Amino acid sequence: MNQAIRIACAGLLAGAVAYGEVVTWPAAPGTAATNGAFTVKVNGRPVDVIEIPKPTHCLKDNDAHPYYAAFFDADEEVDVEVVGAANMRRTRILPTRRGIAPKVKGEHAVGFRAKPPFNVAVEPSGRHGALVIAANVPERDAPKKDDPNVVYFGPGRHRRDKAITLGSGQTLYLAPGAYVEGWVKASGTNMTIRGRGILSGLPWQWGKGPVGWMVAAQGRDIVVKDVTLMSSWTWMLVFNEAENVLVDNIKLLNGRTLNDDGIDICRSRHVAIRNSFIRSQDDCIAPKYWCEDLTVENCALWTDVANIIRVGYECLGRDYPFRNHRYRNIDVLHQAIHNDKSIDNYWTENTISIQPSNDAMFEDMVFENFAFDAPQVQDLFLTLRTTICRFGRKPITQGGHARNITFRDIHFPKTRPLGAYGIWLHSVDPEHIVEDVTFENLEAQEEFHVPVGIRGVVKNIKGLPGRK
Repeated sequence: MNQAIRIACAGLLAGAVAYGEVVTWPAAPGTAATNGAFTVKVNGRPVDVIEIPKPTHCLKDNDAHPYYAAFFDADEEVDVEVVGAANMRRTRILPTRRGIAPKVKGEHAVGFRAKPPFNVAVEPSGRHGALVIAANVPERDAPKKDDPNVVYFGPGRHRRDKAITLGSGQTLYLAPGAYVEGWVKASGTNMTIRGRGILSGLPWQWGKGPVGWMVAAQGRDIVVKDVTLMSSWTWMLVFNEAENVLVDNIKLLNGRTLNDDGIDICRSRHVAIRNSFIRSQDDCIAPKYWCEDLTVENCALWTDVANIIRVGYECLGRDYPFRNHRYRNIDVLHQAIHNDKSIDNYWTENTISIQPSNDAMFEDMVFENFAFDAPQVQDLFLTLRTTICRFGRKPITQGGHARNITFRDIHFPKTRPLGAYGIWLHSVDPEHIVEDVTFENLEAQEEFHVPVGIRGVVKNIKGLPGRK
């Protein structure tokens, strides 16, 4: 970064501090972690750490822990040092296939080198009490505070008891160091949500939020990038009746309550979700009602009680298809802590759950290049099941249809427990079937005996052991 850019960054960030190629900023008042769980330095400069509160639903006792996050900008490779209150000698940095190896610096410290942008989880002792480190490249086109089309939140803590509204041509900008307690309603065309700040739903408990969704966007040509959303009381980021959507490099730090889906894509088309980190208690990615032309790529996903990707269940009918979905280059950091449901239960926790109902057609979907970081014996890879939806105002009495679905380059971990990552293909009745499903390069499947279950009318399945 040259001197002119450093000066520009320092001026625009209004409280951020630029050190050569690294830009840091103080956490908003009252948001920095005070328990000493972690301290972070980047190129020797301190980075504030915030705490994401522990779950209030579903998980308790030894399964209920807070976790932490730290943020900075840099445009060159940096040295990161993490000091933890816990023993750090067995620290892992996920996703593992990023190839970031921690260097132990004693009992309570590790270091590593990496070049932004990156979103990683530093785990001294597994999933509980992890530290998320999110590194962006520096901003060079931050909007101006006095622009009439910009809803601007500067550094500091802000509380909104009315919706933050966006209309056509407007941008919501959360500056570095901004911590906004509130919710967003965006409706129109050419809208953007961006910045290095945080939007938080922490003041509201599950079932007692001011509205149904924390961020709701409707319309065309919508961009959400770089921001952090945390501690929603319900679905976090929802696109409903939206078209031409780009989500890029966002951090969704959930896990506090039930129903805290990361991103729900509802009645929408032409949506791309890229380069993002999602931790949620519920589903990470959830297309619902109908959804066409969806791409999810280069994302790190983590669920505590539900599915990494859940497609469907709530479906509108035969005239509303789920078509042309691409999910690729997905790192599965952690799946559900417990999976104690039968395979016939529609809440069964999977890496991928595909649930066509209400006569809807699910077709032309590709899931490719998935990798797994923390295998458990109860982890399931796939349930593809035509099903009957039990929710909604209108009773649903029939399943849906699934065809032309491909799973390719699935890198099952060779150290996984025997019997993990099962594959289940079911049809609810002879009229609502599963057909034309292809599996290609399921790495280590035969060697480690991934269980396969097929029930009902399931036709033309290719690539599974024992099936032609």
